[in-house]
Amino acid sequence: MEHAIGNEVVLARNIPKVWSLFVPLAIRPDWNKARLSEGTVKTFAPVLKHLTSSCACDVLVMFPGWEPVVSAMEPDLIVYDRLDDHAGFEHVRASIAEDEERLFKQAGLISVSHNALKPDLTVIEAPCVTVRNGVDPLSLSAVSFSSEREPCAIYVGAVESWFDWELLCDVATQLPAMRFDIIGQVSGIPDPPLPRNIRLLGERRHEEAMMRLTKASVGIVPFYVTPFTRTINAVKIYEYLGAGLPVVTTAFLDQADTLPFVHRAEDAGAFAAAIEVAHAEAEADEDTRRMASATVDGASWQARATTLLDAMKQARGRRKNSIRPPDRS
Repeated sequence: MEHAIGNEVVLARNIPKVWSLFVPLAIRPDWNKARLSEGTVKTFAPVLKHLTSSCACDVLVMFPGWEPVVSAMEPDLIVYDRLDDHAGFEHVRASIAEDEERLFKQAGLISVSHNALKPDLTVIEAPCVTVRNGVDPLSLSAVSFSSEREPCAIYVGAVESWFDWELLCDVATQLPAMRFDIIGQVSGIPDPPLPRNIRLLGERRHEEAMMRLTKASVGIVPFYVTPFTRTINAVKIYEYLGAGLPVVTTAFLDQADTLPFVHRAEDAGAFAAAIEVAHAEAEADEDTRRMASATVDGASWQARATTLLDAMKQARGRRKNSIRPPDRS
C-alpha cells in the first residue's frame, strides 16, 4: 500500500511471472487485530476481479483475515493454505477462527503444513493435502562439508512466547564450552542475565543466516511443548539439516515426524546431552555431515510446490466433474 501513488493502483513486477498489487487505502488495516472493513473490501475486490476477469482464477490464501476479500472475488478455485494454528498466536484476534471456518466452507482445496492442522474432515467437503515446509537448495549451495565446525549450537527464527528461555539458559549453564547463537527478532528476554555463552545476534539477512549455519555444529529448536507448537512444521529443521547440522529439539516435535540426525529431548538435562551427541556427529567427518544434508534432498520448495500444484489440478478436475450440464430437454 505504501507504494501506491495517490489514489492509483500500482502493479509491480517482482520476478518473472510474479507481480505485486498495491492498492491505496485511507487507513492501513490491522490485519491481525481487526476484521477488514466493508470499505477496504470494496476497494480491494473490484481491482482483483478486474485483473483476473480475462482468465481462470485460482486464489491461494494464507491468512484467514483475507476471507472477506476472497469471498467478494468469486474465484474459480479457492485454496486455503493453512500454515499455522492462527488462533494460537497471542497477537491475533480470537475471531480469526470465524474467518477460517468460512474459508474451510468455501475452499475447493485445503493445504496444511502439518497433519495436526487438518480441519474436521467429517464436516468439511474440500479435500485436504499435507504440504510440509522445505528448504531452498540454492541458499545452501555454498556449504562446505569439509570445513571445521565450531562448538556452536545455533537457532534461527523468531524468539516469541513459544521459545523456552528457561530451558536454554539451563542447557547453556550445563555446557559452558558450547556457544549458543540466537539469530532472529527477540520479543522478550528473561530478567536474570543470560549465561555468557548465549549470544543474541539479532535479525540477519537470510544469506548471512545460512552461512552461519555452515560454521555451527548443532541446530536447536527449544520450544515449549503446547497444543500450538505441536502443529509447527519448522522450516529451520530443514535448513539445519540441509547445512549438514544434526538437530536437537524439545518434545514438541512428534516422534513420527523426526528425521535421521534429529534428536528429541524431554527436559534440559536430556537436551544438553543430546547437543553433546549431535556435536560429536557433526565433528565426526565430512561424510556424516553430507548424510545429514541428504535427509532433506526431497524437501526443496520446488518439490513442495509441485505437490501443491498437483493437488490443485485434481481439485479443479473434481469441481469440473461435479458441475452438471444444464437440462436441455
